[in-house]
Amino acid sequence: MRIPESVILVQPSTENDRRWMPNPSPIAAMYALAGYVPAELYPQLVLDNGQDINKQTTTPLDRTILAISGVTSAAPRMQEIAGEAISLGAKVIVGGIDVSQRTDSWKAFAAGQPEGQMAVIRGEIEGGSFSQAIQDAQAGNMRLEYFTPPTDLHGIPLPTDEFLARTIDYLFQRFPHSRGCYMVPPCNFCGIQSTAGDGIRLRPIEESIAEMEKRGLLYNNHAQIMLTADSIGKTDMEFFEKLAEKGAHFASFIQADLAQLATNTRLWEIMNDIGPTLIGLGLESSYRKPLGQNAKRGINNLDPVKIIHNIRSKYKNIAVQANWMVGFDFEA
Repeated sequence: MRIPESVILVQPSTENDRRWMPNPSPIAAMYALAGYVPAELYPQLVLDNGQDINKQTTTPLDRTILAISGVTSAAPRMQEIAGEAISLGAKVIVGGIDVSQRTDSWKAFAAGQPEGQMAVIRGEIEGGSFSQAIQDAQAGNMRLEYFTPPTDLHGIPLPTDEFLARTIDYLFQRFPHSRGCYMVPPCNFCGIQSTAGDGIRLRPIEESIAEMEKRGLLYNNHAQIMLTADSIGKTDMEFFEKLAEKGAHFASFIQADLAQLATNTRLWEIMNDIGPTLIGLGLESSYRKPLGQNAKRGINNLDPVKIIHNIRSKYKNIAVQANWMVGFDFEA
């Protein structure tokens, strides 16, 4: 048995992805995965360009573990890459939202591969499942399925300096400060809860700041910060105050809380100081019934259109982007 010498992190793409974004940047999951790869396995990153996978890496595949994470639209490409890599001797670990939502389908696909060559990870990266799968792949006894439930976000390991040096030039650098969603009770409309569970978890502020500093994100005009501000705002306001103290300046943050943005004067001041050019709002729906049914805090008792107008009046130089879903119950 050849012991794997490297872990290759693969971000799959679809034809549409490649058409509209010919020069992609890594998703946040790639950095999270890299933090759990032992330095001696030299984590590498492949942003899939549609070619055969063996043409996208310089390391012979029979010496590697491929870790592939993707969403449902990329699932066919994920399976194509996995099958090709396994045929060339690689061990493959797949995970992400689609794998967690359609675990049985993925297990059936993995079971059709040579025994011990492919593993399916359900749930989040943290909690030990990814690390254990790598260890088992090295030992030659990788299981078909791994799972760890959502866990505490303290102490998340950071990617090696060498990995970060190889990814520093990508245009957009994404960073997550939180996990989960505020839909209460949980809805089943998207895949967040299949990986992140119910509710919201925040990383410790000092650890988030430390990673942002190490990755060069505090003063990066292309950095995209992903956070979910709670409607009370206390915890995330502490985070914003720390960013202001550091003199941070970045491009955008997404999943912002409407009530905070519309009413928190101190937040207006900080946002204008750190200078993002875009705010992404997770509105989900423009219709009151589904918002009220799901009781999304800070939205369900408010008029989203009026609040957006209010936000635009406060943030003159910041574009406001809303994410919409179609198909909620009761929605016309």
